[in-house]
Amino acid sequence: MAKQQSFDDYNIKREVLEAVKKYGKLPEDFRFDPEIFDLQKALGVDKTAKLLYDGKKDKRTILDKTISAPFQEIRRFGGSKEKSEIENEKNWYNKLIYGDNLQAIKYLLDNGYKEKVKLIYIDPPFATKSDFSKGEVKAYRDKLEGAEFIEFLRERLILMKELLHKDGSIYIHLDQKKGHYIKIIMDEIFGEWNYKNQIIWMKNSLGAKGSATAYPKNQDIIYFYSKNPSFTFNKQYFKQKHLIQHKDRKELLPNGIKIDEKGQYYWTAPKGDYTDESIKALDKKGLVEWSKKGTPRIKTILSREGDYLIRKRPVEDVWTDIEMIFRSSDINYDYPTQKPEKLLERIIKASSNENDIVLDAFTGSSTTCAVAEILKRKWIGIDAGKLAIYTSQKRILDIKNHKPFIVMNSGVYEIKDIDKQVKIDENLYNNFACDLFQVNRNKKESINGVDFSGKYGNNYVYVFSNKGKIFRQDLEKIEDKLEGKLKRVYVIISQNQDKVYANYLKIKNTEFYIHKIPYSLIVQFAIENKDSSLIINHLRKNYILKANRGNLKNADNENAPEIDKKALEKINKISQVKKKSDIETKFSNIAGFDFVNTFEIEIKEKIKEIKDGIEIKINKVKIGDKEGINNLAMILVDKDYNGKSFKVFNTFFADDDTEEDEEGKKIEIKGFVKTKKITIDKKGLGKEIGIIYLDDFGNELFKQFSLK
Repeated sequence: MAKQQSFDDYNIKREVLEAVKKYGKLPEDFRFDPEIFDLQKALGVDKTAKLLYDGKKDKRTILDKTISAPFQEIRRFGGSKEKSEIENEKNWYNKLIYGDNLQAIKYLLDNGYKEKVKLIYIDPPFATKSDFSKGEVKAYRDKLEGAEFIEFLRERLILMKELLHKDGSIYIHLDQKKGHYIKIIMDEIFGEWNYKNQIIWMKNSLGAKGSATAYPKNQDIIYFYSKNPSFTFNKQYFKQKHLIQHKDRKELLPNGIKIDEKGQYYWTAPKGDYTDESIKALDKKGLVEWSKKGTPRIKTILSREGDYLIRKRPVEDVWTDIEMIFRSSDINYDYPTQKPEKLLERIIKASSNENDIVLDAFTGSSTTCAVAEILKRKWIGIDAGKLAIYTSQKRILDIKNHKPFIVMNSGVYEIKDIDKQVKIDENLYNNFACDLFQVNRNKKESINGVDFSGKYGNNYVYVFSNKGKIFRQDLEKIEDKLEGKLKRVYVIISQNQDKVYANYLKIKNTEFYIHKIPYSLIVQFAIENKDSSLIINHLRKNYILKANRGNLKNADNENAPEIDKKALEKINKISQVKKKSDIETKFSNIAGFDFVNTFEIEIKEKIKEIKDGIEIKINKVKIGDKEGINNLAMILVDKDYNGKSFKVFNTFFADDDTEEDEEGKKIEIKGFVKTKKITIDKKGLGKEIGIIYLDDFGNELFKQFSLK
C-alpha cells in the first residue's frame, strides 16, 4: 500500500479497517512509520495526559471560529525592496502589531502565513488575580487565574502551531506558578514526542532574600518544543572560565586541566558515543589521550585569557551564564518584563537561520524583535499594550541601519479586497468624513479663503481632499491664510495620507487637532462610493464605539457578520495598565477598534521650566462625557522629538505603585492622578518634546511642544 502524507480522521479509520480486514493485521509501514499518521489517534485512542476544566474549547472551534482581525498600517519606517514570500505581499516589512494577539495570529493564518514562521518565542504575563475597584463597585477584573489563564494560552498556542514552519520550534517562557499546567497543554497540542527541553534559566537576581520563608526563587522555566521530529537546531556553545591560582610564583592549574607537549592547555573526557572511526580521525589531529591500558580519552583544547582558561562547552538545559537586566544597565528600557538580549540571542541562533521569520506574540519591550533584527532575521511582534508598542518602536529605531518596518493596528472591521482603483467622489467623501465625526455640515463657512466643512461644537472643521499626502507644511499654509483668526481648528484626513504623524500641533497661535479616518473605512467607502450613511449605519448598528467608552453593541441584524459573542464580551474590559507593576501580570483585552471619535478627547496642560527640567501640570482631561484625570492610564514622553518618529524616553502611570531597587528595597512611586503633574528631567531634553496621553482603552492624543 502506497504511503500517503496526510489523512483526515474519517479516511484514516476507513483505511485502517480495510487493511485489517484484508491482511488480518496492519502492514509494517502503517504500524511503524509516524509520518503516515498517528495510529492511536486514528483508532480513537489517545494516551496523552490531558487537563480537564470548565471553558475548555474544542480545537476545531478555536481554529474555525476565532475572529480574524485585519491589520491597518499606522506608521512606516523606511521603504522595502525585499520581495516577500507571503502571497499577496509584494515587499517584506518587519511588523509591529498593536492588538489582541489571538485575533492577530488568526489574521496572519488567513493571509498567507500558515507554516511560514520558523521560530516563536513568547513570554506571557504571569497568572495572578486582582480586582480593581472604584468605591464599592469593581470596575474590571484585569488578571486571569486558574483555568481561564490556561485556556487563554491554549487558544493562542493552537493557532501558533499552525503558523510554525514544518521544521519550526516554539519556546514558552514561564515562572513556576503555572509551568506544570502549561507543560501538559503543550504535550496535548504539540505532542510529547516533540518536547525537547525544559530549560532552567538561573537569573542570578540581586535583592534581599533574607526574608524568604522558603528557598529563594532564582529561576524561570522555558519549554522548548518542535512542530515535528525533524526541526532546525544549531548547536550553541558558551565559554566556561577556569581560574589559574598563583602560589609561590607558580601557577596552579584547576583540577583536571593539563598541558601537552605543544604547550596547549587541555581537558579530557571519556569517549562517550564516539565510534572507533571517529576516534581514529581525532587521534590524527592530536585530540586523543591514551591511558596506559589503551583507553582513549577525548581532548578539549582550552584557550587562555589572562588568568583564566576558557573552555568552549555545548549549551545544556541549565543556563547559568546569562544575568537578568538590572536597573543600571545601558540596555534597560525600564520595562518590567524585559529579558536579556543574550537570552534571546541564544534561542534565535539555535532555532532559526538568517532571513527566517521570528514571531513574539507578547512582545513587551521587543527584545525578541530587536535581537532578530541584529541577527538578520525577519520579525513580527504583537502586543495589546500601547506602552509596549512605543517602547518597541524606539528600540528598533535605536538600531543602526535597521531594516524597514511598519506599525499596524489589528482591528475588528473586515477589509474587502479592491481589485482595481476606485475613483472617490470628493463631495461624497467630504460628507462621509463629516458624518463619521458628527460634524454639523449646516455651519459651513469660508474664512480668508479657507473653506471649512462645518463645525464641531464651537470650532471649525477642515476636511482635506482624499488626494495626495498631508504634511505639516499643509497645515502651515492654512495658518498663513487664517492669520491667527482662529485659536483652534479641527482637521480630518485619511490614514493613508498621514505624513503629519501627530494628533495635535500648535502653529503660531492656532492649535490644530488632527483626526484620521482609518484605512479600512476608506476602503469600505471606496467600494460603496455613494451615500456614506451606509457605512455610518453599519458602524452604529454593529460595532459602534459609544461615547468613546468602549461599549460594544452587536445589533440583532441578520446581515451583521457572524461573530463569537464570547469574544465580544471580552472586548469590553479595560485595556491599558495604570501602574507599572501590572505589566507583569495583567492580560490586556483591547477593543481593537479602527475608529474612535478623537473629537471627544480634550486635554489642557501648563508647561513650566524648573531647575532640574520641566514640569507639566495637567489642568483638564475630558474624554467623551467623562471628565477627570483618572480617565488617563499613562503619559508617554519623547524628550527630544524629531518631528517624525516618536521615541519613548519617559513613562508616567496614573496610579500609585511600589517597585524594588537592585538591593530589594521598596520605592514608593506617586501616580499623576494624585499629583496632577509630571516632571521631566533635563538630561537629554531637546528643543521639541512629544507627549502621548493614553486613556484606559488605548485611545491616544499626541501633542508637540516647543521649549525655549
